[in-house]
Amino acid sequence: MSDSGTTTTPATLWRHRPFMALWSGQTASQIGSALTVLVLPLLAIEELGAGPQELGILRAMFAFAAIIAAAPSGVMVDRARKRHVMVGCDLVLAASLASVPVMAHYGVLTMPYLYVVAFVNGVFGMIYGIAYHAYVPRLVGRALLQDANSKIAATESAARISGPALGAAMAAWIGAALTLVLDAFTYLFSAVLTWFFTPPERHQKRAADEPRPSMWVEARDGVRVVFANPTLTQTALTTIGSMMALAMVDAVLIYYMVSVLDVSKGVLGAVFAIGEAGGLIAAALASKLMTTYGGARMMWIAAMMSPLAFLPLLATPATAPYLITVYIFCTAARFVTFDIAQYVYRQSACPPEMFGRMTASIRLGIAVSMVIGALLGGFFGDLYGPKFSLGAAAVVVCVASLPVLFSPQLRRAKHIDELPGCDGEQTLGAAEREDAVSR
Repeated sequence: MSDSGTTTTPATLWRHRPFMALWSGQTASQIGSALTVLVLPLLAIEELGAGPQELGILRAMFAFAAIIAAAPSGVMVDRARKRHVMVGCDLVLAASLASVPVMAHYGVLTMPYLYVVAFVNGVFGMIYGIAYHAYVPRLVGRALLQDANSKIAATESAARISGPALGAAMAAWIGAALTLVLDAFTYLFSAVLTWFFTPPERHQKRAADEPRPSMWVEARDGVRVVFANPTLTQTALTTIGSMMALAMVDAVLIYYMVSVLDVSKGVLGAVFAIGEAGGLIAAALASKLMTTYGGARMMWIAAMMSPLAFLPLLATPATAPYLITVYIFCTAARFVTFDIAQYVYRQSACPPEMFGRMTASIRLGIAVSMVIGALLGGFFGDLYGPKFSLGAAAVVVCVASLPVLFSPQLRRAKHIDELPGCDGEQTLGAAEREDAVSR
């Protein structure tokens, strides 16, 4: 019997109505998030004449919010009902975005207000993501986790590919302000589906006289969970290091293609559209590949693909569209495959009551590493040129893959269930876990 109170689990997720409702809502939220990242800066340019500095600050507020919110978000998610948290986040996100065109209509919109909106979106987007991934295992059970995470990754990839193009088209058609109104409705749609079509979860209430430790003490338990399991530590280090390398690439790749390799804007768009499709294809095939070859094996194979990061360095103006398309395609497929497998492992190995804190600790590491990566990529690009930055990023991603490649457990195991923590073992020692849960 699952936490949701159901006595039977459908053999396929296509017949799992609560998951289908949650997944549909998540798809709407993902499209909304992709729209926000593009349309908010467009509105700043159209309505306020924002320049590069203001737009840089606006983009930085999303990353800054993720760093600030990660640790407390995990604690809050573990303390509360995940379903309630998701609905609350959707409503806050909808309200914050809907307020922007209203402010613009009355002529009182300012850049500081847009900074606040970006920060709010970063904070509540982080909370929603942690709650969502903590709720899915309770909803579908371990048997369907692989398929569930594949479907979630597929919609994330589709939103990442189509969101910017859809946002640009909508902004050109009806204007950035009205596009933000539609953006707000995607979050309302998600809230309605989550609230009315997913089952409530059981939640153990704390006794009224039971003391509660500070948020930071509870947040520390999430870090302890990660480092108590060597395999979980290795996958987390690879994830964090790889995201740092990706941020370094993102900082200079477009400049490298346009300014150094003389790639036209039309070709640039095609390169990214075709390349990013690698993530969508990987997500569609991930469940079958993990069933056939094993989730643990797929993580190891994904790490083996790291040297492909050197491909952009071989590009010439004549070969750039082809080589960089292959690079983006393989990188997107690698990241999505690894993410799906490591999410299944996290959800299987971590005690459910601590999943929020564990996820938050990893997301904090990712957020910090991406800020550092973006700064290093830009710094090296200015000082030594974008090609040097891309080479440094390739070295970083190869080094980041070493914990997984040299993990004895990941080298021996085929399926996720064969890894430590997935056979009923406790991620923390018995005494440590009892102490953490009692908090």
